[in-house]
Amino acid sequence: MAGWRRTRGLQKRVGWFAGVLGGVVALVVVIAGTTDPPSYDSYRDQVRQTAKQVSSAVAAADWATRLELSGRTAFALSRVVVSEAATDASESWDTLAKRRPPNERAMELRQRAVGPMRAAVSGLAELRTAVRGRNASDAGRALAALVEPARQLRELQRVA
Repeated sequence: MAGWRRTRGLQKRVGWFAGVLGGVVALVVVIAGTTDPPSYDSYRDQVRQTAKQVSSAVAAADWATRLELSGRTAFALSRVVVSEAATDASESWDTLAKRRPPNERAMELRQRAVGPMRAAVSGLAELRTAVRGRNASDAGRALAALVEPARQLRELQRVA
């Protein structure tokens, strides 16, 4: 008999929780339906922010790699900094890539941003591989390949 009461109490709690969850979901759907569509300005701000994040990741990885190549830092530190920078840049780019531009003007901005961001993310992944493998020549090539995307990202931050 006691087991039945426990089960009945659990059923009541689960039912209450499901009712509250259903109400919250309904409220979110109503709110989402009444919000304004994203504007060009909000999209431009996200492109700027993403360019800043990817650019910062490139700068951090560049700094850590140069310290490693000159023998002024521990390998473990440079490996962590470069790895985190590559991950951060990739996640920032992925977030922007999932967002749909709200209009043609925003689509043009997106097309302008795609090249430098993809090049930076790809270059950071190559740099991470070179640093992990302790390959100085590959690291040097990867750093050189990041120069132009880094410049384009800085420009994108100013113009966007």
